[in-house]
Order: sequence, then structure tokens, then C-alpha cells
Amino acid sequence: MNRRSFKIHQLRKELRTLKTQFKRASDGDKQALKELYNILRKKLKTLRRAEWHRRRGRESARKRAAFIANPFRFSKQLLGDKRSGRLECSREEVNRFLQNTMSDPLRGQDLGPNRALISPAPPSAEFKLAEPSFKEVEEVIKAARSASSPGPSGVPYLVYKRCPEILRHLWKALKVIWRRGRVADQWRCAEGLWIPKEEDSKNINQFRTISLLSVEGKVFFSIVSRRLTEFLLKNNYTNTSVQKGGIPGVPGCLEHNGVVTQLIREAHESKGELAVLWLDLTNAYGSIPHKLVELALHLHHVPSKIKDLILDYYNKFRLRVTSGSVTSDWHRLEKGIITGCTISVLFVLAMNMVVKAAEVESRGPLSRSGARQPPIRAYMDDLTCDGGSLDPNAAL
Repeated sequence: MNRRSFKIHQLRKELRTLKTQFKRASDGDKQALKELYNILRKKLKTLRRAEWHRRRGRESARKRAAFIANPFRFSKQLLGDKRSGRLECSREEVNRFLQNTMSDPLRGQDLGPNRALISPAPPSAEFKLAEPSFKEVEEVIKAARSASSPGPSGVPYLVYKRCPEILRHLWKALKVIWRRGRVADQWRCAEGLWIPKEEDSKNINQFRTISLLSVEGKVFFSIVSRRLTEFLLKNNYTNTSVQKGGIPGVPGCLEHNGVVTQLIREAHESKGELAVLWLDLTNAYGSIPHKLVELALHLHHVPSKIKDLILDYYNKFRLRVTSGSVTSDWHRLEKGIITGCTISVLFVLAMNMVVKAAEVESRGPLSRSGARQPPIRAYMDDLTCDGGSLDPNAAL
């Protein structure tokens, strides 16, 4: 108890005593006791207000420190919906669900020609094909969260963070894999977990899966992802005013929301017409055909070495999911991008082709400054379609 709290405690005792004395006092003494009571009560009110501000300041400082330490966790606890529950399904039901979700009977069939798909110009900046440097490996390990759960190998990031010599051995192994162009078989499997999407989840449709991948594979493909992102940005293959997901150093949600808010405000002030359509694609990550990923890599002039390396990784990838004591069979991933995969830029690349094809059919709204805004804005699979009337959105 600090001094102010102790003083508040003492004043409360004195006020209770004065109240008792006031009841027993004669009529002549009551006026003086009442004045004294009001003085002490005013002091108590001042001290309590000061103590409230002190506690509020301490609480604000605690929350500020928690936000700086881990902004994602703090925002999730503050704004996220409550999620709880346990999957109540038999192993047969889980296997049937995974088979329907991950299988693709048309996986080996090539995509037909589509004139709407873009064909970017040849690159002006070449892809970096040199072997991974030790600095690149160090940067990936340093950026990784120490609390990340390990994959099937059982080795967490923390081992490589604390043991520089082991990290150097990992770097040498990654260089061998880069030269050979073949991914290690241990990297092609993942252990999955069911994560509830809402409160009191029970049915399998109320859960989503998250994959625990091999840390070594995640380090390797983080380097591939960084180089691929750099290649796409240098050659302007990805329009950052449209797609802001997966772009390092870009606060995409804030920028998109700011522009859309401004467009809505301008339309309201000018009494103009504006249609805004928000789209959240169902199971977008798990629905991308691998042939579309292959086509996107080819059309964006990604070198064959990198393309073959990525396709080799996804060619024989398998996954099983555990919930409590129920573990599913191993299932081959025939479509989609793995949740938790470090090369999520592949999803951005495939979505970029779809968005670019849709832009041809519509023009975006005109802002007050005279700048024509893009008709579609994307943050990974979350799309916002803007139009000056309902017709452009109908075309989209």
C-alpha cells in the first residue's frame, strides 16, 4: 500500500468515526462536526481522484509495453472474437473431410488458354540465383519467433538462435539443396492442428487447420520467398497500390482502409454515387490449383531452377491433422497453399493474375484530386471492389 492509499484508508476511518460522533452529538456540536466531515470528504475525493489517475497511468503503461512487445497478440486479445471448443468427430469423418478438401482430380490437367490472363514483359532485373549466403540465413533466423512450435523434425528456431555452429551447418546443408535443386523428403510433410474459428466449436466446419512445418524447410523457402518478392517488386510485376499482402514494410490494411474511407467521404460530401463491395473468399489458400501457381511462375518469367524447386516441394507434400487423441491418415496436398508456409508470395502471385484480369473489365472511381483509383484492392484473399456505380461491380 503506497502513502496515498494509506491516507485514503485513514480518511475513511476518520469519516466513519465522525459519522458516529455526529449521531451522538448535541445540536450545538453537530454544525462543527458537519463542517469537519465535509472538509475530510473533500480531501478524500481529491486523493481518490489522484489515485485513480495513477492506476490508470500504470495500466496504460503496462498495455503500451505489451503492445510494443507483441502487437499481434495484444490486438488479437483486444479485438479478436472468443474462440474455444474441441473437435467432436470420428477419425473417418476427419479423413473424409481432408480428402474432399485437399484432393484435386484435375491436378494433372493443364489449364486452358485464357485471353484475360496477363502476360508481363520480360524482366529488367534478373532473379538472384546465387547460393544462399550465411547472412540471409541469419536474417531469417533472427526474424523468426522464438516461441514458434517445431515441425516434424522437433527442432525449434531457438536451437539455431542460440547455437551459431549448428546454424552454420544448416547453412551448408541449404547450399547443397540449392545446388541439387531437390527438396529434402523430411520437408514435404507437416503435422496439422485444428484451431476453432468461433466459441464452443464442435463440428469440423467450425475449425481450421494450421500446419507445423519443418523449421529447416521454412528457413530455406523464406530465402526463396524473399528473393521472389524482390524480383517481383523490382520488375513491377506486383502493383503495391492494389495488392498489399505479403509485401514487406507495407501497412496494407491501414493504407487500403484509408483510401476507401476517403472515397466514401468524398462521395458522401458531393452526394455522388459509389459502390463498394467487400469479398472474403472461402478457403482461398486451400483452393488455388497448383497448375495456376505453375502458370503464374512461368508468365512472370521466374527462372526454371526456382520454378522446379517450388513445384518439387509441392509435388509430394503430405499432411495429417491431430485433435486430442484422434489423428488422421496422411493425405497428399493436391491443391492450395499450405497454411504456415513461408512462400505465401505464391498465393499473391496467383491472385495477382486474377485481379489483373478483372481490372480490364472495369475502371475504378475518380477521386477528388483527379486520380483514377484501381477498381480492386487486395490484401491476400480479402478483396475490395470500388466503382462509380453498380455497373462496374456487376462486371467484376
